Amino acid sequence: GDQLEELLAHPDIAVAILEEDVRGIAEAVSCLALLVRQEEERSGADLAPRFLGILSRLSPDARSRVVLGFAPLVGEFRQALSWAIERFSDDQLARFAFPSVRERPEELDAALYALSVLIRHDGTRLSALRRMALSLHDLPTDEPATLRTLELLAQPVAPFDSFRRERDTRGD
Repeated sequence: GDQLEELLAHPDIAVAILEEDVRGIAEAVSCLALLVRQEEERSGADLAPRFLGILSRLSPDARSRVVLGFAPLVGEFRQALSWAIERFSDDQLARFAFPSVRERPEELDAALYALSVLIRHDGTRLSALRRMALSLHDLPTDEPATLRTLELLAQPVAPFDSFRRERDTRGD
């Protein structure tokens, strides 16, 4: 309890620890989410806001890896990460998840799948995706990564696409 409180009181240190090995960051973040949730249940303290502050400070690459790394998580780890992410506002969620589209546009289906499982409420997920679509307007068009992202997102949506509703938020 006390060590967790100490870690949550120093978000910069928590971020440095979590980002030490970005390949395993989804697992590390979900483990910390599980500890935070269990401590909240045990103590009655509201620790989620401080944990969300840590998540918000993660680098874009780390946030992208957390979203894309959600699908392989199992059991309590999956539930704990979902528990934490669902506490974000729609704007916070959009800012957190945007790098999974911006940094890895070729993995858009994986990001949409992860978001569909991570955020179970359709309205929240679609609202965050609309906010992410609005963020595309602010990207610098002279960067090759931006052009690749926009090219992939501009492709027509097939009628059989599993994430048709999510992809349609681009034009809302």
